[in-house]
Amino acid sequence: MAGFWFVERNTAAPLVPVRIMKRRTVIRGNVTGLVAFATETSLVFLLTLYLQKVLGYSPTATGLAFGVLGIGTVVGGMFGGRAVGRFGNMLAIVGFMVTATSGVPDEEQGLATGLATMTQQVGITMGIPIMSTLATARMAGLGASGPGVVLSGVGFAILINSAVVLAGTLLAGTLLPTRRTPTTDTPTP
Repeated sequence: MAGFWFVERNTAAPLVPVRIMKRRTVIRGNVTGLVAFATETSLVFLLTLYLQKVLGYSPTATGLAFGVLGIGTVVGGMFGGRAVGRFGNMLAIVGFMVTATSGVPDEEQGLATGLATMTQQVGITMGIPIMSTLATARMAGLGASGPGVVLSGVGFAILINSAVVLAGTLLAGTLLPTRRTPTTDTPTP
């Protein structure tokens, strides 16, 4: 990332002008989006291990169990925009994109959206390898095998995943401005 920043800053026609990466909304949206995608996708992977290796679900039954997440995604997509507008829910998938592109001039909307999409892909790419490494290390450290060992490894990785979500939530709460209600200087009669 430091190399990318240096090259883009010193290039006459940068792919990503660094000025957009100095916008607070772009930074906030992308950081929290990274956390959301890294933890959500890795959680699905860890739960797949749990369902198949601990509970003994078949791949088909596991896929059907995750149908609930699919339905939740569809419902969230339908109502997410309203929730973000009303509550400012940053770690929602819709909220990350709204924040990452808000306050950006019209001529830079495509760039801001591209950065947010890249962040989404990086989060997905990072989450599963990191959390599966933690789970595997825990399982290897126990020196045994079987459903109980898998459960211990998966549980450990989910604990770390939860801590990352909590840290991301606290970070988002610290970085995001508080909502202010407009006030008027004119007294009411």
